Amino acid sequence: MSRPNKHIERSSPTIPFSVFGRASRLLWEELFLLGVASYIWMLLGFFIVLLPPLTVGLIYMANQVARGNAIGFSMLFSGAWRFLSRSYIWGIINAFVILLFLADLTYYQQMPGDTGTVAVTLAILLALAWGVVQLLTLPLLIELGPKSLTAAFRQALVLTISQPGFVVGLVIASALLALLCWFFPIMIGFAFAYLALVVNIAIVKLRDPELDRQLAHKRPRRLQ
Repeated sequence: MSRPNKHIERSSPTIPFSVFGRASRLLWEELFLLGVASYIWMLLGFFIVLLPPLTVGLIYMANQVARGNAIGFSMLFSGAWRFLSRSYIWGIINAFVILLFLADLTYYQQMPGDTGTVAVTLAILLALAWGVVQLLTLPLLIELGPKSLTAAFRQALVLTISQPGFVVGLVIASALLALLCWFFPIMIGFAFAYLALVVNIAIVKLRDPELDRQLAHKRPRRLQ
């Protein structure tokens, strides 16, 4: 993968909302392969121990689509294997954060009056911000390499702060998809595959703008 000389921290042009439309188009074009991979991710994800590497594996597949590369089913597992150790570190950190959030939420809900309401609202907003950072961390991990989880998290935090419009759009899209999945749980895999495409397209647009321009109206290639 290409590595531009300028890092995201130094130059962060605004991510346009067109990334959401392009993600929809790419999901449609790769509906079969990404659809099957997303269902494998969803089904095997019930075994919690497999969820972190498979999540990174699906992000890896979406990254290849965003870069215009050919994809195949094996990429779900090859990506999971390549980033295996970092995916578990990422998973452990997020498991701890989720437990901490649930404990705080339970405590804050017991607080009386407006204080409890403000505390609960703040906790939820912080949880949403953390979720956005994590969605951006994984594609950055793919871009930076298996040993760069700390750098990926740092750049994801910078992007979350520097791209408020994109972040708001990502939160709205995630909320709408969550609502859809609440009524149609079978869509969970497709919803995550779509979000994976959105964040990967955004990262490619920032890290490799020349490639992004070339791929803007180009269909991704398939494996022969």
